[in-house]
Amino acid sequence: MLFSFALVTENIIATSIAFVLFSLLASSIYVLNDLVDIQEDREHPKKKDRPLASGKVSPKSAKLLIFTLATVVFIFAFLKDILEKDNGQIEYLEESEYTLIESPKKQPSGLIFVGYRNKKIRTKGTRPDTIHLSRVHKQPNRIYSSDGTHPTLSSQESAGRYFVYHDNKVRKLTLKECYRLMGFKDDFKLIGSKAKLYNRVGNSIVIPMVKEIAKQVKEQILNKTDEIIECKKLLKQMSLFDFDNKKDKLAG
Repeated sequence: MLFSFALVTENIIATSIAFVLFSLLASSIYVLNDLVDIQEDREHPKKKDRPLASGKVSPKSAKLLIFTLATVVFIFAFLKDILEKDNGQIEYLEESEYTLIESPKKQPSGLIFVGYRNKKIRTKGTRPDTIHLSRVHKQPNRIYSSDGTHPTLSSQESAGRYFVYHDNKVRKLTLKECYRLMGFKDDFKLIGSKAKLYNRVGNSIVIPMVKEIAKQVKEQILNKTDEIIECKKLLKQMSLFDFDNKKDKLAG
């Protein structure tokens, strides 16, 4: 904003809100991690005091948050809904360039891993006979079905090597489709080289998810400001003298 001479109040506010919401989104990942490790954390000398492990926050509340975010992803991130029509500019792979797996399964996240490009796979730290698992293939080599969702775009991928299986063919996502996948509208102005634009979209945030978080913050927090203020008025702040008096009474 500073070097583009766009350091105005509106931009500062918008950027600040985006920063806060992105922080909230990152925090939700920690909620999921704590939910998965709740039993182990309860037995840990330090981690037992975490909100979930200590019981201050119920697993039901944590699941509700995760469910809300996942619902947004399912609504806005189905691949076939953001694909462009073939105008002759779509890049397709030859059949010899990829391998499709048998009986692909839809993951709880909505991902459907259907195959991979015939490139070098990971071998270090992987188990035998796992050649068909998505985790042994680098992101640019994975192929996902357009009937499912798509993983988060990588900020390190400057060539836009995201491939999907659609209409019995394997094709590469276009730059516009990558931006659509992250929730940007088609009239969003793109400035810079293709490589930079791929980097930027991979380093951006999922707009529909941030919008949903903002909606929930408004409904659950901002709209209840009056209730919170009223509640604070009813609370009596205990002074050190009150504490000493009660301590003396207990001692007596």
